[in-house]
Order: sequence, then structure tokens, then C-alpha cells
Amino acid sequence: MNFLEAVADIETLPNIDSSTSSYFLTISRSGRPTSAFITLIPHADGTWSAYIGDLRDSSEIARDDKNEPLLFPDEDAACRWAVAKVRRARSTQPSDPKQLAQAVRDGEAMERRFRDLEEAERRKKPSP
Repeated sequence: MNFLEAVADIETLPNIDSSTSSYFLTISRSGRPTSAFITLIPHADGTWSAYIGDLRDSSEIARDDKNEPLLFPDEDAACRWAVAKVRRARSTQPSDPKQLAQAVRDGEAMERRFRDLEEAERRKKPSP
């Protein structure tokens, strides 16, 4: 799967089309992440990384279950991961216990990231 195929796949989801898909998945060839839900970044060595954005003004690198940054071996792996991530985010609550547990972990990780971002912003503000 390449990036354009991933975008086309995402645009088949309810309430996502070509006017909104870039909020869910984008690519940054400059290496700078965006605030989109998922930003994929290709590297010179052929690997890809992903950033998860808050749809406002910031993002952070996607991490695995061990809190290590995700690094994909190629475009196909990165795109398949991104499409699965968007599908999970846009789907109803799963009934399968394993899928539900993964959804809960994803939600908890996102909540943790937002708290960390808010704490970092508070520390940046000058004291009165």
C-alpha cells in the first residue's frame, strides 16, 4: 500500500472524503510533523515514522506498547498501520475483548499525551 492508496482507503470511511481526509492522514516530505491525526514521514534510508497530532497545533511521535518510537521499514508498513489506526479511531466500540483492550490502551495513551502536552505548556508559561 502506498500513501495515495491509504488516503483512498480512509476516504471510504463514513463522513470522510477528499475535503476532510487530510485531517486524518497526511504526509510530510519535509520531515516536520503536522497537527493532523496521523502524519507519515519518509526518511532517506527508506524507513518511515509516524506522528500523532491533536488536530490543533501539536503532535508527537507515535509509540509502541513499550513506549518506544515506531519506525516502519517501508511505506507499505507505515500506511497499513496508519489506515488501521484511523479505522479504529472512527469505528464503534468493539465487542471483541482483545480489540476492546487495544482501544482502551489507545485511548489511555492519547489521554496521557494530552496531559503531558498540557503540562509542558504550563511549564513554558512565564511566572507572573
